[in-house]
Amino acid sequence: MIFCRGGNSNLGYLDKIDTAVRCVVSNRIVIGCEHRGGNGTEGTDQYGGDDLNDVIRLIDFCDTMFEFADISDLCVEGESRGGLMTYMTARRDKRVKKIIVCSGISDLFAAFNESEDKMKEVLVRCIGGTPEEMPEEYEKRSAVCWADEIKIPILIIHSKGDKQANFETQAQAIYDKLKDNTDCTFITYEDDMHGFHEDKDPAVIREWLETH
Repeated sequence: MIFCRGGNSNLGYLDKIDTAVRCVVSNRIVIGCEHRGGNGTEGTDQYGGDDLNDVIRLIDFCDTMFEFADISDLCVEGESRGGLMTYMTARRDKRVKKIIVCSGISDLFAAFNESEDKMKEVLVRCIGGTPEEMPEEYEKRSAVCWADEIKIPILIIHSKGDKQANFETQAQAIYDKLKDNTDCTFITYEDDMHGFHEDKDPAVIREWLETH
């Protein structure tokens, strides 16, 4: 499993525990993917631009260098912004056999409009402009615009009261486009949690992986 974290640059930087938890939850080998420019690393975070190549490169490593990895059952999981990366990876790389998206972003146009000014500044800095100025860049980062291209099993987990990734625009909207197109499991919670539910998600994810 490739795990795409949320956040941007330094915000949400992975530590060993984050990745280890995903290993235990999924009962799989898990490789965590950082974002360019975070914690002194090279490059610049483009929020799904050229940094998507870093996720693809990790898949290449699994495919050609890691003899202990079974590429035939590769899963990509993403949380928050990592959900955006997960959808994009599934669209681009057919080696991905299933995906999990937790509190994910599927419509960056809506996410921009619903965000506070600070987050809008982050998106403009990373992408290079606003949705009005660069619609093609926001479209290629928005799975709702090309949901019909995703044909693999998907698990979507999202809280209805999530204030960072709106339930209706980021979860319900993509589910409505996917449900008749592919095997899509939609798990919702009534709380306002954004991210991983330590008390609920492990069992849900493990059972889904065992049956898909």
